[in-house]
Amino acid sequence: MSVRRMIGAAAFAIATLAAVPRADAAFTFTVVEQGSDVVFTGSGTLNLGGLSFFGTVTGNRGLGSSFLLSVSSPVDAYTGITGPATFKTVSNFVPTASSGDPVGIQPSFSALFVPVGYASGTPLSASMTFADHDYTTLGLTPGTFTWTWGSGAAADSFTIQITAPTDPEPVPEPASAVLFGAGPARPRGCGGAPPAASDQAVAVGAPHRQDVAVALEGDATDVE
Repeated sequence: MSVRRMIGAAAFAIATLAAVPRADAAFTFTVVEQGSDVVFTGSGTLNLGGLSFFGTVTGNRGLGSSFLLSVSSPVDAYTGITGPATFKTVSNFVPTASSGDPVGIQPSFSALFVPVGYASGTPLSASMTFADHDYTTLGLTPGTFTWTWGSGAAADSFTIQITAPTDPEPVPEPASAVLFGAGPARPRGCGGAPPAASDQAVAVGAPHRQDVAVALEGDATDVE
């Protein structure tokens, strides 16, 4: 075979491999503070080849100290993931709203949850919204938490990426603001007391927010 043909065959093989979808593309939940809410948005695929099938279980959506599931639904549980023992510091919460595929993890049992009958490489997507919460009330700390399993072609991962909150834009002072105690200038030579300053202080504060935690214990009831 000529060198030109060998190069052509190699290029064709590389292009063919690149066109084949990989089953180990990983799944990532990105977490952000949006206004007065915390939003989880997940997407990706999973390769179950390096895990052991545990069984089909009933799953309640929620977020715990060592538990996350996007949607209440029967799920297939697989064991064998390794990584952080937890990714948050406080108790359990039920999302105000959730949608998409039932997907999640339970590091305390080295478990991964996927839709019943899930086939490796099938695209997954899910979202959860926790209204009237922030990272502090949910016990979340910005950072990247990754669980892995398998090796070689069966290697894959599940990641929770908690992004750092963005500081709010500072509110500029009005151009016409009058300093406390400083009245308008009095023309030189005019008698009498200067006009009284207008003391107008406007207090700006965060609105009061009441966070309600709903514990997930056993068969918890979802709160819509």
